[in-house]
Amino acid sequence: MISDWMRRAAGNSIDVSVEAQILFGTVEGVGPLKVRIDERFTLEGERLILPHYLLKQRFHLVHEAEEHTMDKTYILEPGLEAGDRVILLSLAGEYLVLGKVGEEGEIREVEEE
Repeated sequence: MISDWMRRAAGNSIDVSVEAQILFGTVEGVGPLKVRIDERFTLEGERLILPHYLLKQRFHLVHEAEEHTMDKTYILEPGLEAGDRVILLSLAGEYLVLGKVGEEGEIREVEEE
């Protein structure tokens, strides 16, 4: 079981009485983040831990050369959106969003705001 492997890998740093579970949910909203776990319950707020790589990120790139200047803004997906299916790790009352189910991220150019 994954929780047993995690305890062995972490040594004594995780209390042996803590059970870990893998759960699947659906994002219901992103401001603030809300995730419904099947039809059982909805998670939101500080109980959800979202890793940096799941946030929508904006990059502004300026490159100057002798003949021209490139000035573009890009958005790096996969920022979460309502309807996305996610995988969560439940541990001691907190839920770590591990990633999206079956989706690839993309990089796209956006118009300047």
